[in-house]
Amino acid sequence: MTERTLEVDSIIKTFGFNHLLSDVYLKCRTNEVIGVLGRNGAGKSTLLKIIFGATDANNKSIRIDNKVFEKPFKEGNLVAYLPQNQFLPKNQSITQIIKIYFSDRIIRKRILSHHRIKPHLTKMVSELSGGERRYFEVLLILYLPVPFALLDEPFSALDPLYKAEIKDLINTHRKEKGIILTDHDYVNLMEVSDHILLIDQGVCRHIIEKNQLVEYNYLPPDKSTRNDEEINRFTADKQTLKDLGLDDVQGQDSFFSIFGKPETKGGKAQLEKLFHSPTCNTSTLKNRQQTIKFFQENEEILNIKRKQLDFISFYFDSSVIISSATLLDAFLSSVKNKWRESNDYYIMETGIRFVHDFLKDMHQLSTEIQKLKPPSYLSSIAFNIQETINKKNLREFDDGFDQHSFFVPISSYDFLLRKTLKQDITQLLDVFYQLEAFYTIGKESKHLNFNFPEYTNDIKTHIELEGLIHPKIQNAVANNFYLSEKENICFLTGANMAGKSSFLKAFGIAVYLAHLGFPIPASRMKISQFDGLVSTINLSDDLNLGLSHFYSEVMRVKDVAKQLSNNKRLVVIFDELFRGTNVKDAASASSLIINALAKLQGSTYIISSHILEIAEELEVNNNIFFKFFETNLVNNEPKYTYKLKNGVSTESLGINIVLKEKILELLERKLPPRE
Repeated sequence: MTERTLEVDSIIKTFGFNHLLSDVYLKCRTNEVIGVLGRNGAGKSTLLKIIFGATDANNKSIRIDNKVFEKPFKEGNLVAYLPQNQFLPKNQSITQIIKIYFSDRIIRKRILSHHRIKPHLTKMVSELSGGERRYFEVLLILYLPVPFALLDEPFSALDPLYKAEIKDLINTHRKEKGIILTDHDYVNLMEVSDHILLIDQGVCRHIIEKNQLVEYNYLPPDKSTRNDEEINRFTADKQTLKDLGLDDVQGQDSFFSIFGKPETKGGKAQLEKLFHSPTCNTSTLKNRQQTIKFFQENEEILNIKRKQLDFISFYFDSSVIISSATLLDAFLSSVKNKWRESNDYYIMETGIRFVHDFLKDMHQLSTEIQKLKPPSYLSSIAFNIQETINKKNLREFDDGFDQHSFFVPISSYDFLLRKTLKQDITQLLDVFYQLEAFYTIGKESKHLNFNFPEYTNDIKTHIELEGLIHPKIQNAVANNFYLSEKENICFLTGANMAGKSSFLKAFGIAVYLAHLGFPIPASRMKISQFDGLVSTINLSDDLNLGLSHFYSEVMRVKDVAKQLSNNKRLVVIFDELFRGTNVKDAASASSLIINALAKLQGSTYIISSHILEIAEELEVNNNIFFKFFETNLVNNEPKYTYKLKNGVSTESLGINIVLKEKILELLERKLPPRE
């Protein structure tokens, strides 16, 4: 097959004083796919329309096989064009459409028997799902007997299955034609394209590596590694969260209540989502930290209109029938409401007005954020807000609403907002709620005297904590604590009520908060990356499953062993290991498990125990160190310092507590005989 060439040169397109495209050049050959990226409004669709010939330009040169064409589509056999929007007649069946498009019986038969098309031949276009319709549209364009195809957003709003199918279509038909495509789905676009162009400030920039998209601010930092964030999810199961008091998010006594509560329902939902989204992705954690710090320093920037925002959500979710889009119906609806007021009309009118105000507020917020030199993650959020607001339909709604003086076409705007623009506005609401969640954390944590942890990418196990306290304990005593690759197991002892369990909880809370990117209740923390947190502090028997307390402990330890065997890097907290059995068995089992754990690297362990006798057996392991909480007897009364000391506890205070409570006197007291 003879190679064909499409060459586009010296494209200049302006709108008023705005230079959309400036001296654009690209070249596409048959058996070649060119991918074109660009932000909304960059000129991607305009460029394809100019190449096709449907849109004029201030200057252009379009050559196919070195021959200049003013409007290539008029030739009928050179270029096919897939627009963004639906273009097939809804009241025609799939079979009828195929017959209209293709007179060649061989091609027609091939399409009619296509495995994706055959089940829908009798359906009307309007009966197809979004994915089915888009696949059919792409297939029609690619089967047309032309050497070049222009595809505008073929992957838009499709699920992964249809995206994969469309990529297969492109790879199949590229053998006989050249393809130029645009899309915001840069991952699939880059996979299917031979060459990538980015329209930036009106010119085409050649993209070789994905990180160039970050350099040109098309992608925010770390967006190219979004899949890595999901892979690097930090795990903490229900038992661990329960042990640490982190299982109740919304309750009044919830630990998380110290970070305050957002004013809006959406903000509360986003904050709860954050609480349940720990990660070991350092970039994500630093982004969260920097955003919280930004709001700590700029408390006045977020203007929260709770009633307005909650009403917008109510408006979009309401059962009010979506209005007609015509201006005549809008006028009649307005007159009818003046004659007899309607609650449905009030919901629409108020919702539309609040949406308009919300868009103004979001534009102002994004502008203010950019002025304050925000961190890159927050800057990209502000940029995306502006990009969404500047979409054509949203801009026309915003401008049109301000210009109506005689009457506002409520029903027309209702149709536009709830049918066409709902997804964009919902996304903006989600962005605002996300910012409100960070704003709430920043505002409240500023007064808690918490500090942000420092993250190290060192593969060696590392946790440093200074000034650690449990924030729910009044006048808590601060402690320093260190774990490292060389000393990764702490054997913790101490008398009852000396502070062991509270310390273990404080330590677990700090580790969990560090993997949220939140400030922690310590003066300083440095931590390496871990995959999860496991604790056994308040473990109980399970009557439903018929498990005793001891057996529940055994199964808990077994679960940890499974995770460690899968090379998980864990922070493990065992409080009084094997307390559910007799002292002899508990000592033997504890010694066996701790000695086995000592042979493993990569994870850290704090194991508290009252069984002091096994300490000597554990001393042979160089990576086990010993800490205890000091208790002093003053006038036969225990005095707790709540301070960590090196070594193993030697105090035996249990009998003192029993004697102090005078239980024996109660048992030996003789009651007078009954009459």
